Amino acid sequence: MLNTMLSMLGSHGLCVLATAAATAGAVVPHCSLMSYVVTGEGVSLYVATGKNSRKYENMRANPVVSILVDNRDTAGNGPYALTLAAQAVIDLPCAERRKAAGLLAASHAPLRQLLETPSCAVVRLDVSEMTLLTDVRTAFTEKIELSQKTA
Repeated sequence: MLNTMLSMLGSHGLCVLATAAATAGAVVPHCSLMSYVVTGEGVSLYVATGKNSRKYENMRANPVVSILVDNRDTAGNGPYALTLAAQAVIDLPCAERRKAAGLLAASHAPLRQLLETPSCAVVRLDVSEMTLLTDVRTAFTEKIELSQKTA
């Protein structure tokens, strides 16, 4: 099932990123529609955001995020939702940031202008768990071990 999940993740470029941070003593969730690219291993994603955005501030305060890749088929065929648990890494080494920004710009032309600004952050999302929902009652979960990320 992991290969199906990785294939679905690699064949899409849009996700919903959910972040959360404490505000006035309460944890407040925030969702954002994001363009992404996957790493060669397929267990990390790169996204770009402004450093002045709520999601960026949330990830700085709380790097645990959730990601939804939606592949609903209105006819009811095939897998339709992949939920990921991940850890946001916001301080990337310069070489990794440059490479990821290049991949994002090549895959998502609308991001090019953002990626050229000094206020743009490129964030790596390291996936620790994937859950594939294939219908309203059937879900498959895969834990992603560190060895799978570096293999």
